[in-house]
Amino acid sequence: MRLIGVIVAGLAIAVWGGFDTALALQCDGKVVSMGYSTWRVREICGEPADVQEIQHILPRRYYDPYRQIYVETFVLINKSVWTYNFGSNRLVYVLTFENDKLTNIETAGYYGR
Repeated sequence: MRLIGVIVAGLAIAVWGGFDTALALQCDGKVVSMGYSTWRVREICGEPADVQEIQHILPRRYYDPYRQIYVETFVLINKSVWTYNFGSNRLVYVLTFENDKLTNIETAGYYGR
């Protein structure tokens, strides 16, 4: 009996935890995975319904072996958030690219619900 409870709890966690993040997206039978470029995703899935371009400037610290000091610098991260809406009764997907590489795939619920 205890084993059944553990299995049910494990399945519940897996199901509830899996709604937000997806590991891949399927467009017309082709799989889009992490690391794909924007042009490759556009080639497979077509134009997104919405695109948001964001730029982040993040501080970075690195060691300069010639001067033997730590140097503070800033790095520009170009972030692009694409939304794909494949129609009613299909999940809406939100894809995040950083410096032209796919870094995150999320689902945003169903369209029309």
